[in-house]
Amino acid sequence: REVALSQRGQLLVQPCLVRLPPGKRNVSAYEEELHGRNVTVSEAARAAGPLLAMFRSRRADWVHAALSLDDGLRWTKPFRTSLPNNNSAMQALALASGALLAVFNNVQ
Repeated sequence: REVALSQRGQLLVQPCLVRLPPGKRNVSAYEEELHGRNVTVSEAARAAGPLLAMFRSRRADWVHAALSLDDGLRWTKPFRTSLPNNNSAMQALALASGALLAVFNNVQ
């Protein structure tokens, strides 16, 4: 099932367990300084639609996200999604179908 987020970050479809083939464990992310705090940023580039950056919060509360409509020149203010985060790493990537896959600990 595809996980969809509204512009305000509400979860539109329930997450589900996805098993990856052996050796397929890594998706890209990097550390970024945001408002004086280090956050892990996971960017997912799709063929169409806005760019999405997802952030793990060091406060161990929720996954945050930001959108860009101009190929990353400007970004929305990060907003809280309804995806929980207990300060564990999270990743996102774009699938060939255009759907986004987010991997995170579904606990708070």
